Amino acid sequence: MNDWKPLTSVSIQHTLLIRQLMRIKFSLLVVISFPFLCATGQVLDYTTEIRMENGKHITEETVLIQINNRDMEWLTDVSIFYQEGDNTEVLEANVLNMEGKVLRAVSKKEIKTRNYRSGGVFFEDSWVDEFKLKWHQFPYRIQYRYRITTNKYIYLCRWYPYIENTPIRRATLRVTYPKDLAVTLYRPPGLKEDSVTLKGKVIRSWEFLNIPKLQEEKLSPAFFDLIPCIIVAPKMFTYGIPGKLDSWASFGMWQAELNANSDDLPDLERYKITDLLKGGTNRIDTIKRLYHYLQDNTRYINVSLDVGGLKAFPASYVSANKYGDCKALTIFMKSILNFAGIPSYYTKINGARNPRTVRPQIPGQQFNHIILCVPMGRDTVWLENTANSLPYNYLGTFTQGRPALVVNGEHSRLVRTPALTLDQVYCRKEFNFHLDMEGTNRATASWELRGDEFETLKDHQQNSQEQDVRSVIESSLPRNGLSLTRWEIQQPTRDTPVLHVKLNLELTDPVRRLGKSLVVKSLPFPTIDLEDPGQRTTPVRINYPINEEQILTYHLPTLTNYAVTLPRNIERRSTYGSYVVRYTHEGQTLRAERHLIVHPGTIPLVQYNEFFAFMGSIQESNRESSFLLEPKP
Repeated sequence: MNDWKPLTSVSIQHTLLIRQLMRIKFSLLVVISFPFLCATGQVLDYTTEIRMENGKHITEETVLIQINNRDMEWLTDVSIFYQEGDNTEVLEANVLNMEGKVLRAVSKKEIKTRNYRSGGVFFEDSWVDEFKLKWHQFPYRIQYRYRITTNKYIYLCRWYPYIENTPIRRATLRVTYPKDLAVTLYRPPGLKEDSVTLKGKVIRSWEFLNIPKLQEEKLSPAFFDLIPCIIVAPKMFTYGIPGKLDSWASFGMWQAELNANSDDLPDLERYKITDLLKGGTNRIDTIKRLYHYLQDNTRYINVSLDVGGLKAFPASYVSANKYGDCKALTIFMKSILNFAGIPSYYTKINGARNPRTVRPQIPGQQFNHIILCVPMGRDTVWLENTANSLPYNYLGTFTQGRPALVVNGEHSRLVRTPALTLDQVYCRKEFNFHLDMEGTNRATASWELRGDEFETLKDHQQNSQEQDVRSVIESSLPRNGLSLTRWEIQQPTRDTPVLHVKLNLELTDPVRRLGKSLVVKSLPFPTIDLEDPGQRTTPVRINYPINEEQILTYHLPTLTNYAVTLPRNIERRSTYGSYVVRYTHEGQTLRAERHLIVHPGTIPLVQYNEFFAFMGSIQESNRESSFLLEPKP
């Protein structure tokens, strides 16, 4: 059990994959324009060559794919993504027969260029070249090669041997850079490297063979944590302005200089803030007022312009437009706090419920989101500036419990955001069922929601249509036999991270007759359909605790006429958590109380059998949860 490690977080969306590849100059810049699909063929060869020449960063990619049938033809729609100012050349793009003879070559006229706007992005300075490599007779092969030259880079490479989750027979990477350029290297343990120095240049190369398609599995680590990765980070780089990667402090200094002069709060905004703060009582009251002002008067949109989306728009931009991305809204919040005399710090973080791992030994751009850190003596206030539905000083499942870079000039440092506790994710769901033997059954429910369920429902309540709210509630109901007829949602205050939900429900066929006996089937406790141990291929990662209690009370007016046999109680406790079930009978009521706790952490594959057995106790309990009612003599 010593491998059970507390965490230091479904699946990666296609557009998010592209955004992350582009923003930090991964060398894999070709991504097929479809979601992950199962391919019956494979990438035969994927070669990446990266070199530094006269201050320019040059990437050349060569890809050879075999297309066996129509199910694989989505791979023939090729997109090459790049940023404004990059020089992109498609060097060749051909359809080949199985012997390597060219059947068709793509002409320059067939290559279409357009501005690329990824999912959720309002403005963007990204571009895409697109072309098709399709043939009418199977099998055939496609091969394309392209080059991107840029003067904006942070890493020499952050390379993943990956093309749309298609098996790869062979993938190679070669990186060439000046001998006098100091670099930091990250590579998978045990990976062989070839390295030579020729004519004042260092040439390093690596090879991967037979990379399989990844299987989507429940509670698995972030997608990018499962793919081999090679990072070559220069000690000095240029991305908008020169910077250093010799420490997190120097990288933070670069970010601070990139955002310099962004604190340009207009006079009109200053007047508004001055008026808003009249009658304030203390520092916390001031921060709350300003945070609520941000939430009530701005909105989030994703803007990716100017230095590849890493430079924040100034406070004046948000003041004028009343919108911004995470960078701009954080700068605006930082500026109004600064005007009020309260220092705060722009903070880079990975935003996701299941985030990729930050590698602390390689300082650099490993983040996709910005929040604000406000020191308060021995305490710290954390502000998520893109969500109008979240309480003050609440990070939640999107940013809790992970590394973050607090940008404070030469004092920038890597810290860890507070992790959600069991109390902060505690959910209590109580159902009361009034059963009539004539078939008229009604139910009420009273829910107390925290953690991810609070965040999801609150966001929909505040920003979505009524039907979307209904859908969120219905998705949390235990089974299809329950029909939602009415709901009411209350929050004690806007800064209280809990929702109280009351439901009116109709229940279909809760009682089954067996001769003269009756069977009352309890609602199932929510569970996760995990893969069998023999099929599981990845570790389990639980990014925040689970703490859910369910109480079911069945009221039957004729219950005193029956002898009741209760299901057996369950108490299962392990390193991973606990699951306790208690059944009781009193008067005209039957009661089931269930309580599940799961601790956060990473569970290695060798311990998966034990975790599977622990979670299986929920399914076992659900199968044996019926009350048997037999007529009394």
